[in-house]
Amino acid sequence: MTNELVPLSGRIIIFPTLSLVRAARKAGAAAEIAATRKEEKYVDLSARYFFEPIAVETFGVFNASARVLLDDLGRRITFSSGEARESSFLYQKVLAPWSTQPSVRLG
Repeated sequence: MTNELVPLSGRIIIFPTLSLVRAARKAGAAAEIAATRKEEKYVDLSARYFFEPIAVETFGVFNASARVLLDDLGRRITFSSGEARESSFLYQKVLAPWSTQPSVRLG
């Protein structure tokens, strides 16, 4: 990945251009990049645990593998409880820590 140096008010800011280009092209791309970074960071955990990174973009877009996991869990909970909205409730629970922060509001 290449970095781009951008001067701003006497400061140099380094932007990872490849990540920005991917994230700007498609909804969910930033979440995928974040999930990949989490997988790389916690690679040692996968030997002992089932590790599934969950990354969420500002407006609530999840990475693909997290959506698969949450959908599967939601189906299993629905089967057990009989409540058809369990998947929605599960997504709301996962988003709750971010949506309650005043600086981050999920539309």
